[in-house]
Parts: sequence; structure tokens; C-alpha cells
Amino acid sequence: MRLTGRNETTVPGSHGTITVADPWLPSTADGSDIVVARAGEPVETIHIAPAHQYPLEADSVAEFAAQQQSPNMSWAATLGNAQVLDSWRSTIGLQYPFEADSAPVPTASGRPLERRDDAAMHYGTVAGVAKQVARLVIGCDNQETLGHASVMFDDFFERGGNAFDTAHIYGGGRQEQLLGQWVANRGIRKDVFSIGKGAHTPYCDPASLARQLEEGKLRVFGGSNWTPARFVEANAYAAKHGKRALPR
Repeated sequence: MRLTGRNETTVPGSHGTITVADPWLPSTADGSDIVVARAGEPVETIHIAPAHQYPLEADSVAEFAAQQQSPNMSWAATLGNAQVLDSWRSTIGLQYPFEADSAPVPTASGRPLERRDDAAMHYGTVAGVAKQVARLVIGCDNQETLGHASVMFDDFFERGGNAFDTAHIYGGGRQEQLLGQWVANRGIRKDVFSIGKGAHTPYCDPASLARQLEEGKLRVFGGSNWTPARFVEANAYAAKHGKRALPR
């Protein structure tokens, strides 16, 4: 990465290069040129007539409305472009204040977070928990930044979701940190339900789990990725040996 340089984009390839001068916006006065230089061939200049960017964007939306996205820049390509830019900034350690882990990241709409009227979420109950818990649970296992987490969690909450699944094994505590900051930013602590996998802590052994239970940190517990048959077997063992059964 360089701080100063020619304001152009050059795409190198196995047969030559493509160069676009001032690639950020279309020229409204002189138009724009795309220069194609192929090895062993004359240089070709493709001239683009002067135009304003917003009418071009509006025309593209209208032309491809039936497909919902333009082939000029698909949704996947747009997201990929954003990911590359994020990786570049991460490489040089560039983070803006509004991206910090403690930043009050707003909702995409700028309005307070609330459940949508058309949300079709189904709910259930959990012993010892007064609130209704969403049957669909979102995994806190891939969010890398507060902005990333906020967008995902906001959308889930607006669709009626309020149950979040976490585990230390997912990110060494990173996901729990992001979830907690998002909950604090939105002021919805009483509205959400968090699941933490106790068997995936740094101290993954029966003694450590027993200490968590004795300290009151484990109130409601269950199993992850278990088949119905395994639940039946575990509860049969619990009944036979006077142990507490898994909730169903």
C-alpha cells in the first residue's frame, strides 16, 4: 500500500493490462477511458460517454429489477469487495473510532431496535426462566467485529429472535464480548436469553463443571448436538442413579 500515487486502477493479467484513469466516479464532462493493452497487439482505448453516476445507478436498478441484482456488480461481488477492503485495513491496523469494540453502533435504520409486527418466530419456555425463549437460536460463532455482530443480531431480534448460543471454544471469549456490548448498546438485557456451553471452557473437566454448578452459575442445562435417543438414555441413567435429568 502506498500513500501517494497515480489516481488510476491497473488490472494486470497473463495477456496484458486494463487501465482505468480516475476510476472512482464517471466523468460528467469528458467521459472516461478504459485502456486495454494486450501483449503483441495495438493498445485499445474504449471511451465511455460523459454521465452522472446516479442516473446510471437508477437505470441499472430499473433494468435488472426482475433479477433483483445487477450483473455488473452482484451481491456476492459487493460483499466480497467489502471483505477485501476490511482485510486490507486489518492488515495495516486501521480502525475508525465508530468501529471500536466499545462504540455505540446504531441500528441500520437509526431507529430503536424492536420486534417487527410481521415477525413469525415461535417461542417456548425453559424451566426457571420467566421470559419466552425463541425456538430458533442464533449462533455467536463467526462474528469478528462489533459492526458485524450488530447487523446480524439486530436482524435476528427484529425477526423475533431473542436466544443466543455462545461457547468459549468459538473465539476464546470474543463472541461473548461482542454479544454483551451489543446487548448494552441496545439496552435489551431483560429481553434476551443467552446459552453458554460449559463443557467447552478452558477447564473442560467434571470438577470444573461441578464448581460452576455449586457456585450457581449453572441453573438450566442441556446437551448440544445430541440425538433424541441419547437424551432418553441419559435421562434413564439419571433416574436410575438419582441424578437430575436433562430438560425436554
